[in-house]
Amino acid sequence: MNVFTRVTVQSLKKNKTRTVVTIVGILLATAMLTAVTTFVSSLQHFMIRAVVAESGRWHGVIYGVSQEEIGEIYQSEQVKTAASYQEVGYALLPKAVRPDRPYIFVAGMEKELYDLLPVNLVEGRLPQNSKEIAIPRMLVGQRHLSVKVGDTLTLNLGKRYFEGMERRMPDSAVLKEDETTLAEELVPKGERTYTVVGIIEQVGFEGYHSAGYTALTAIEEASGADSSFTCYFEMKKASEIYGFISEVQGSHVGDTHSTLLRYLGVSGNRPFMEMLYGLAIILILLIMTGGISLVYNSFAISVSDRTRQFGLLSSVGATPRQMRGMVLKEAGLVSLFGIPLGVLSGIVGIGVTLKLIGRSFGYLYYSESANSLELHVSILAVVVAAFTAGLTVLISAWIPAKRASRMAPMDAIRQAKDIRVPKKVRRSGKYAYRLLGLPGMIAQKHFTRSKRQYRATIFSLFISIVLFISASSFSAYVRKSVWDVDELPDYDVVVYMGSERETELMSWLPERVSQMGNVEEKLETMEFYVPIRVDADQINEEYRELMFEEAVETDTLEGEGYTELQGILVVLRDQDYEAYLAELGLSGIVDARKQAVVLNQTRAFITKEQRYRIYDILKEAKGTAQAVFEDYVGFAESGLDKLEGEAYEEAYRSFQKPVEVSLGALVTKAPMGLFTNYGGRFGLVAPESLVLDLMGNPENYGGRWQMYLKSQEHQAVAQEIENLVLMEGIENGFFVMDATEGVQAQRSMLFTVDVFTYGFIALISLIAAANVFNSISTGFLLRRREFAVLSSVGMDARGMGQMLRFECVLYGCKSLLYGIPVSILVTYGIYRVVVSSMDTRFFIPVTSILIAICSVFAVVFATMLYAKGKLQKENLIDSIRRESV
Repeated sequence: MNVFTRVTVQSLKKNKTRTVVTIVGILLATAMLTAVTTFVSSLQHFMIRAVVAESGRWHGVIYGVSQEEIGEIYQSEQVKTAASYQEVGYALLPKAVRPDRPYIFVAGMEKELYDLLPVNLVEGRLPQNSKEIAIPRMLVGQRHLSVKVGDTLTLNLGKRYFEGMERRMPDSAVLKEDETTLAEELVPKGERTYTVVGIIEQVGFEGYHSAGYTALTAIEEASGADSSFTCYFEMKKASEIYGFISEVQGSHVGDTHSTLLRYLGVSGNRPFMEMLYGLAIILILLIMTGGISLVYNSFAISVSDRTRQFGLLSSVGATPRQMRGMVLKEAGLVSLFGIPLGVLSGIVGIGVTLKLIGRSFGYLYYSESANSLELHVSILAVVVAAFTAGLTVLISAWIPAKRASRMAPMDAIRQAKDIRVPKKVRRSGKYAYRLLGLPGMIAQKHFTRSKRQYRATIFSLFISIVLFISASSFSAYVRKSVWDVDELPDYDVVVYMGSERETELMSWLPERVSQMGNVEEKLETMEFYVPIRVDADQINEEYRELMFEEAVETDTLEGEGYTELQGILVVLRDQDYEAYLAELGLSGIVDARKQAVVLNQTRAFITKEQRYRIYDILKEAKGTAQAVFEDYVGFAESGLDKLEGEAYEEAYRSFQKPVEVSLGALVTKAPMGLFTNYGGRFGLVAPESLVLDLMGNPENYGGRWQMYLKSQEHQAVAQEIENLVLMEGIENGFFVMDATEGVQAQRSMLFTVDVFTYGFIALISLIAAANVFNSISTGFLLRRREFAVLSSVGMDARGMGQMLRFECVLYGCKSLLYGIPVSILVTYGIYRVVVSSMDTRFFIPVTSILIAICSVFAVVFATMLYAKGKLQKENLIDSIRRESV
């Protein structure tokens, strides 16, 4: 160890607080970087595992090749594994449910192919020879074939042709113009008799548009010369698949496993991975900004503190390169501790997180074999994190190192560049003196005299504010975009009432449900899906464009002075309607007995813009709307439903009942979050008493009561209600739905977004707090000689406290003056990115700004108290004599 290394180690030991804070900063930055890269690696591995479980681990396929051509693929040095199935032939199903899928296709499988293609066995076993067959469950379920395991099955197999060209497995059936009759021809080859030994799920290579349902047998040992095969193969290097396919397919049809290749990162079309890597890059840049700010300040303060030391070393012959090397060695030494600990902490942290919430990622790609996101640590992820952390430290240390190497010996010894007293210093502090006396004036002169340290501290606070508010805004917009696309209802269970026994059910079931201890909230509604006519001038122009150009409302009509929209009337019990108005703050504004409110917002995906947009339908709640009800019961009982053509239409219109409903207000939220998972719906919400006055008996017009329930134990509630009704002998026209199961994917998505966004904010906040603590505490400790001199000439503890508090206020106010506007600009930039794919309004994160303001002053004053406590423990004379921290 040379003398420069020993001096560097001694400096680190002597300044333990700064050293520990620097190591902690590097550790946090590295941990966050490792968490990001490891999460991306784990997510990629999860997607690969799910795709392999569902459709296999093959990379490429060639259809309709001969045995000789298969041999060439098998012997290729680029191929890791290859296996084939023999295209035994097609047979017409005796009872085809779908005209475009009239065949059963028999494939003779090589044993090795089961390793490349997943085959899920439902019953029995897989065939072991060419006399046995496993048929797909879909054929049995749809009653195409009346067979079971152990039966024999005779098929007249052949080949498909259309206009002289053979049709193969990927080719759909060719139908005539009537879309029910086959235009292609099946040329028989001969009958085969098989023993059914198993029932299987649909195989991976069979698509929805395939012409036949695939049954499996074993490959025939003595294949004919005209036999054709489909060969699947896995490459040693996945990136070589495209070149290999183009070489070997020749005149045959070839394809690639695009989904798997996309997740392997070798697909030419990989939007998922681009999104994933893009998100990771954004997070890494934010983390690097915080890390560079923290570590740079540590080294800048270290160099400032050791200015005289560098001057003495330079005066005795140390070269600029050697002094620069001292700072870089210091960076290397703290990195030796910070980076490995950070990598380990990041892996452990993301591992624990995925252990707790891994199953919440099932919405990304459902698979029985891969339904949980598990930790997957790749060497590349660790290397990228460690390299990026090292680069962060190097960037942070380079500028202070250059400054140390450029110091002139005499200027460094005298600290001429660190302490300057220009003329304006002598004139500064006048207003501070009038406001706070001598302590305020001294504090003001310190800021004017020590601009480098002052600016470094302000910069630390500024970066911390920008990082915190930007991270909060990023998280808020990400969550809002997810929530806007997949808004979730507030209910858990829906009870649909049937028409046959509706009155009987409504007389006792709601009361019994209210008595259930595990039902937290209940809402009864009667819903009518009816045309609603509104004043044409009331329609927003943007929504009118959506209706007629995007064809969202295909049944929209324009009449004389009105626009007719397909909507919904939601009828609530009077007490529920009053509670709903109170929730919206409309009590006293809307007449709870005579007026309805308008559900006025809908959301649609605009194809030409490739993004979602939110539309307000009406401009204002003015006048009335006309709901057009249809008396289904009366029309059916009249016998006029047997008419045809214009007579039918005229008779049907005579049983329509237009009802004028007074409008009270425009709202965007339906009671209990109804219809949110449909992107919102235009309609009216009205009290039961109003509808009864206007319509009489609503059941004649298609109205059916439903109950929406909120419960943590939703499964138990749904089962209990179903048992209650069945015990009463009611089986028809009644249905209970556990709505929570239907929205579990969206809730899982929101949960995972919350975990990662709030975790990201917390870690960024830790880096920011460490940055500020390091800057301010070290700055105060560097001035111990100044404080000791002031104490020696008569400044008491009260005056010292006033001076430090005034400095803290100046630090906080100045950093907030710069930080908040810049944060708002960054927030606007994030908004512009989000609004490119989601129609949302720009909002300033007021809560985050208030938290940032409070946190800045809390951290600054806490750091000041810490530094002041350390100073009070030191001897006055020793502090005056001491030259460094």
